[in-house]
Amino acid sequence: MLNMIFLSIMILFLQKIFTFIFTYGRLNAGGIHMPLKTLSNITVNKVFAANRLLKSPVGITSNRHNRGSWGIVLKKQGKTVYTIKGKQILSDGNHPVILPKGCSYSWKCIEPGECIILEFDTDCPFDDIYCFNISDNSFLVNAFNKIEKNLS
Repeated sequence: MLNMIFLSIMILFLQKIFTFIFTYGRLNAGGIHMPLKTLSNITVNKVFAANRLLKSPVGITSNRHNRGSWGIVLKKQGKTVYTIKGKQILSDGNHPVILPKGCSYSWKCIEPGECIILEFDTDCPFDDIYCFNISDNSFLVNAFNKIEKNLS
């Protein structure tokens, strides 16, 4: 019973994140991959994990093929460049990215710093990375911290 309550709380926090993004996020020129209408249709079914990466190797390109779940990534400090279908997308403290299930991409950390990742499931069909611009990432960081705490 307690696990179901925590799961419901985590899903609620993630839904609030998407509402926040849809309301306050601005499309990142050069990184427009998902229409805001599609983003507003995301309904989170399950939260799998809240991960925190403290040290990513700088300058090393990593590849991901057929991503197993959806993810929202916020690079709290530092910078990472994602490449999908020949397009490069910058992720930093003001440019989180949404990584849809099933997409294939590469990424390279170009400036070290902490990265937080929420893994989740949704029925929304999309196969491209979506990047958006936020002026203040504190809401996303606080929501992540609450989800991470509930998963511990």
